[in-house]
Amino acid sequence: MSIGDAERAAQAGAVAETVCQCALPSWTANENLRSFLAGFLQQLEVEGSDIVNNRIAIDYILELTSGVTGRIVDACKAECQMRYAARLTYGNC
Repeated sequence: MSIGDAERAAQAGAVAETVCQCALPSWTANENLRSFLAGFLQQLEVEGSDIVNNRIAIDYILELTSGVTGRIVDACKAECQMRYAARLTYGNC
């Protein structure tokens, strides 16, 4: 490993540490979360009104993910994958 490689590795570590310190705040059940979910689900071409307009569904998402954005995104993507698999298996659901 050259000195340049070591410097780049040290800089990358410092950048990663800085990014980890800049965590987003956890979501709460409010209109901003509903808007985020609606927009994200729309991008995934999923009709999300049954989720976005359901207080129980919102509470469940927050409980499941602890309000962490990355976990919410992962949960939405998993839901989309399950719906897609169901369509392939059982037809139009």
